[in-house]
Amino acid sequence: MLHEREFEQIKGILSRCDTNEAVVIQIQAPSGYNPRPLIDQTISVNSDFELLFSHNFTIQSRLRTFSLFSLMRNILSNTSDKFSTYTKTLPLSLQKIAREASYTSEKESIVRNLLCDYLRHLATDSILCFNLQGLRRSPETDEFIDLLESLRDYPIVIFNTVQTDVLLETNLPLQHVRMKRLSVIETERLLVEDLKMNSITARLITNFVHIKSDGNERKIRCMVEAFYQSLYHKDPMSLVTSGELQQIQASASLEDIFRALSDRFGGDVVELLAMIARMDDPLPENDFEQITGMLKIAPNDVNVLFKTLL
Repeated sequence: MLHEREFEQIKGILSRCDTNEAVVIQIQAPSGYNPRPLIDQTISVNSDFELLFSHNFTIQSRLRTFSLFSLMRNILSNTSDKFSTYTKTLPLSLQKIAREASYTSEKESIVRNLLCDYLRHLATDSILCFNLQGLRRSPETDEFIDLLESLRDYPIVIFNTVQTDVLLETNLPLQHVRMKRLSVIETERLLVEDLKMNSITARLITNFVHIKSDGNERKIRCMVEAFYQSLYHKDPMSLVTSGELQQIQASASLEDIFRALSDRFGGDVVELLAMIARMDDPLPENDFEQITGMLKIAPNDVNVLFKTLL
């Protein structure tokens, strides 16, 4: 995997933490750094972790005051069977109230207490995980952060990914992990294992791509997609020639990358990119796929756009 240093750092933090206390692990991921595989790997290797809720506060920048009812609905969508079991443990007089509070915002006055008690129920068997991006103090998020702080004595791990080194204002224990640029070895691994490039070809261009991109993962992906597609031979054992390498004028400039990509794609793709560039917030993934389907954009082009540009 990539970012092994950061992965080991998170493992060390988790090994030192009190398992009966909430902790915030704030991951600083500068633009172009992808923390998702790092967090996914951390959760997958810890069998007692249960991912309850994921939310990107950066994308939904104009989000109204965060609703505890919305949070409850999101958590229940992942744990409906467990919620059914939980309600059966309540007194009969509370079972109907709990069920109603789970699907109608009119009962929001009791949602907080119900949510806390339900999380306590889940925490008897698991370490609960929240995967958040861009959470910071604001009038829109105060209620949500206050809820997290009220869960201090629960076994909860809260991942919060940010681009800057400004720490989240909270009274919860907070640990800071800063993602670093990829090493030369990790750059080569990205080319071979993730981008499926011939290992010998990858070895020939690794140093150049790493220096030009400064080890920035997104720039590496974009450079390969924009300039090195000709090296993806049908025969995986065929080798690139020095002549082919000399003909490639690769650049890490975003302007050059976008120009190279737009020259490859059809007009519909370029028009879609122009539309997205004018939007305040990115399209949800399912809406993006629906629009590209309506425009009859090739699945491979959709994959390129989604993985390298958005």
